[in-house]
Amino acid sequence: MTIQTKLLIFIGVTLLCSFIGFELINYQTTKQDIENSLLEQAENLRNTLMATRRVYHQQFINSGVPLTDKTLGFLPAYALSKISEDFSNWDNSGKVLIMFLINLATQNMPPIVLNWKL
Repeated sequence: MTIQTKLLIFIGVTLLCSFIGFELINYQTTKQDIENSLLEQAENLRNTLMATRRVYHQQFINSGVPLTDKTLGFLPAYALSKISEDFSNWDNSGKVLIMFLINLATQNMPPIVLNWKL
């Protein structure tokens, strides 16, 4: 092999390794960006549900409607638990599971847990 052939092989291998390294870094960066975007969307959905729940909860309290077994379902904590049960009838992907935790002992507004199965 001549020096020119060795130099061309060295340059080719160097360029190939550089390209592979660049693509691996680009892949990891793109993957992280997509994951961050999905987490941001999930947080936005959670915040929307929390705000909706708080507004409806306050509206129910301020309305003066007596709390009975018949009106209990109008409270957001109870309505959202029914929504989470019905959600699977509308979502065929199987990638989203929405669970609502209810704290009946203290009657605090329960946290909303979004569990995204990806």
